[in-house]
Amino acid sequence: AGGGVRLVASSSITVSEPVIATGAGAITLEATGGATGDINVNNTVTSVSGAIALRADDDVLFAPGGDLTSGSGNVEVTADADPAQDGLVGMADGAVVNAGSGTITVSADLGIAVGQLITTNSGATAVSVTTATGDITDAGDTGGADVQAPGTATLTATAGAIGPGDALETTVGT
Repeated sequence: AGGGVRLVASSSITVSEPVIATGAGAITLEATGGATGDINVNNTVTSVSGAIALRADDDVLFAPGGDLTSGSGNVEVTADADPAQDGLVGMADGAVVNAGSGTITVSADLGIAVGQLITTNSGATAVSVTTATGDITDAGDTGGADVQAPGTATLTATAGAIGPGDALETTVGT
């Protein structure tokens, strides 16, 4: 067994110190404050082998050292969890989401800036990045390819573009 972490706030959440779950403990951070419901990841969020879920009513923003890491748990990052808001996911250059052997799902209404998304998952849903009205952009080139997975990576910009101005670098199976 492992100790998990669950935080639900009716305002913004700022991760300024490391958040760590032991064993298979899951980490869930939910900012339910409507237009003020942002999650700012300025430090590491780590689960040894549990899932990590960040759900914000508005934006999810990552500083360069704001990394999410799980040895084998699925990682989910959702901006715009409140349909009345327009949220985005903004990863700074150098920010990393590493799901180990788990899957990665990133979704937002407005757009997604990708730092690095890494998994060793070889499945058909290894990485899924979806934005309804914005673009999927490259936040920078620190650390290598933006999306790394031996399995399938699906990037969907329903009403936007993928990699406008600076193409996303990928190392994926399909």
